[in-house]
Amino acid sequence: MDNAGKYSHALTAVLYAARKAGCDLDGILHTVKQDIISNSLRPLPQDQETVIATVAEAIRDIGSA
Repeated sequence: MDNAGKYSHALTAVLYAARKAGCDLDGILHTVKQDIISNSLRPLPQDQETVIATVAEAIRDIGSA
């Protein structure tokens, strides 16, 4: 499995665990957005919108599971 696949599986596992622990997944998404805004070099500027969209999609998938 390549790194992208590992990270995808890891993100899914973390989001499931967060939901099970009672975390607000929408709050996590908000924090991701704010973190990206405050640190424009992580992820790379050209990837920021894609990263936010991917996290939002993962959260939607977890929320509907």
